[in-house]
Amino acid sequence: RRHALALLLTALAAISGYGLMVYLTLDSNADHALRTHLGRTRVYLEEAARHARSHLDTTDAVSPEEAFPDFRHAILTAENEHDVALALAGAVQHQQTGVLLTQLDLQMDAYLRDVDALLAQGIALSPEHPEVRELLLQELNELTEMVDRVIAAHDAERERLTRELLLWELVPVVLILVILVLEYLFIFRPMAQTITEDRAALEALNRELER
Repeated sequence: RRHALALLLTALAAISGYGLMVYLTLDSNADHALRTHLGRTRVYLEEAARHARSHLDTTDAVSPEEAFPDFRHAILTAENEHDVALALAGAVQHQQTGVLLTQLDLQMDAYLRDVDALLAQGIALSPEHPEVRELLLQELNELTEMVDRVIAAHDAERERLTRELLLWELVPVVLILVILVLEYLFIFRPMAQTITEDRAALEALNRELER
């Protein structure tokens, strides 16, 4: 029974260690994808800012129909990347990152509504319209700063979770070591003592027989 129990516990420790490694691998892949989509979100927001700035800094008035296609495409692409990151945040269980991504989602939706309203008004993009600059650049900078906050929160949570998972990785190792010590104390040492005693008894019996 002791042998069977020891083997069972060793097998359970090995299985739990393997399961933990599989979990760490899957979590690492999802986390890497999350970080990638957050980075892409920021890249496309910066691209949108470049498109807006290139028209707002010129002295020539540019109609929204001429300026908005590239700008809005970059914004919508950033929103798509953000949506993927929002879904991945739930998969990797980053609570703070998920909260900030939800706030960013609301902020980005509001910004797109403002852009659509500006497009509907047909205001020319030029230095004579400072409200356009405030909307397109200032609010866009606020979105970019929010993405930076999300990335910082993600990196902090990832570092914390990595430390916790490294501690959990030690559990199967410690369990196996404890099992080995218990096997020595309750199985192998008594077995060795029994063999020693039986050998001593046989030697004593042989000496009596020789007499």
